[in-house]
Amino acid sequence: MQRLNSSEFASKVDIIANLFKLAFPETWVDLKPNLNESSTLRKNYLDSIDIAIHFPGKSILCQCSIIIVHIRFYVHPDYEKPYFTAIEAAGYDDTLLMWVYSGVDCSRFYGVQEPMTSGQSKLKYVFNQIFDIFARV
Repeated sequence: MQRLNSSEFASKVDIIANLFKLAFPETWVDLKPNLNESSTLRKNYLDSIDIAIHFPGKSILCQCSIIIVHIRFYVHPDYEKPYFTAIEAAGYDDTLLMWVYSGVDCSRFYGVQEPMTSGQSKLKYVFNQIFDIFARV
C-alpha cells in the first residue's frame, strides 16, 4: 500500500516546496509545521500533508506572514493508494487568521483581509499545480 510517507510522496512534497519558492522567492518553506491549533486539525481526514510558507514579515501580496497549506487525502483500508480530496490554506498575520482558501466547496478566498488579486492568482496557480500532481496519485 502506498502511504503518504513513501519516497514517491516525499518527492512530490519537494516539488510543491519548489513551486512555492518559485512563486514567492522571498519565503522559506517548513515541511513540518507545528499544528497545535484546533481549527487545523480535522478528524474526518485520515491523512494530510501540511506545509507552512513563511514570509520575512508581512506579505503585501498575500496579506499575511504565514500560510498554512493542507493537502488532504482519504485513505480507505480497501484501496491501494490514498485518495486526494482537497487543498485548504489559511493565511495568518502573527496569530490572527486573515483569510482562508478552500479548494473543496468554493475554490475561493474569504476572510478579514484576503490576498490582493495578484497574490490570489499566484496562490491559485500553485494550488492548481498541486492538484495536478496529486490528482494522478
